[in-house]
Amino acid sequence: MTAIVSVSCGDYGRSEDSRLIPSLAITNTGGIIVARRNRRMGKAGAAIGVGIAVALGAGAIAWGAIPGAGGIISACYQTGNPNSAAAGRVRVIDVERGQSCTRDERALSWNQQGPKGDIGATGATGLTGAPGPVGPTGAPGSTGPGGPAGATGPAGATGPTGPAGAGGSTQTTFALAADVDLSSTTMTKVASKILPRGSWAMVATANVESNSPFDGDSIRDVVCELRSLSAVVGSAVDRRVTPEFDTIKSSLSLNGGAFLPDGGEVSLWCQGSGDVTQAQIMISSTTFF
Repeated sequence: MTAIVSVSCGDYGRSEDSRLIPSLAITNTGGIIVARRNRRMGKAGAAIGVGIAVALGAGAIAWGAIPGAGGIISACYQTGNPNSAAAGRVRVIDVERGQSCTRDERALSWNQQGPKGDIGATGATGLTGAPGPVGPTGAPGSTGPGGPAGATGPAGATGPTGPAGAGGSTQTTFALAADVDLSSTTMTKVASKILPRGSWAMVATANVESNSPFDGDSIRDVVCELRSLSAVVGSAVDRRVTPEFDTIKSSLSLNGGAFLPDGGEVSLWCQGSGDVTQAQIMISSTTFF
């Protein structure tokens, strides 16, 4: 692209030049901007021509690989012999690709974007706008934490007495025994009863007659136990001095209770020197035990 621009340059130092209107030929070839001045153009005209060439060249440069980073345009201005055909030539270079000016050139650079202007004054506050329409109802919020416990209220009046409940039924049974010889070293079963499932309360009595000693006075012990299956649920002990050639009679009473989930046997066991003349177990059912 070549543009011919006429420039009024003023006084060049020679009177005959003041009447001339010099012309400047500006050529853009492949990104190289060349400014050639008319032979009648002075140095001032050539300088102005260079500036115009740069301005015209900016449009051609925009579509190339230039400007570089930050919008900077780098160029080289030919500063050799002013009468040379290359004098005043300006060429754009790509600094990021390693291109640079020669020793006969002078580096130039300018920014494609102008400097940022000053911040303008703050404008006046605008008028208050009209209230907007009421927005839709928001979704219900989550349940808040529970409040503290309130104070205890006064005691209420006593209610009326309720009707009497139906009387419960009680089942009672017995186990009896008589004339059972005892051992002084092991327990002997005296009486027993097989019971169904349930809770049971038991009271047992054993009358024991000790044998007469023949070798002086002696101390005789009689021990009895009330058992539910194999567990001991009650016991009693009688200890006495038996005089020589005498017989001592004693009566032991014991009680206990048990829950039989599958039914089973309750029994009376005794141990001592002598025999049980009479014994019994009274067994009664109960609501719970």
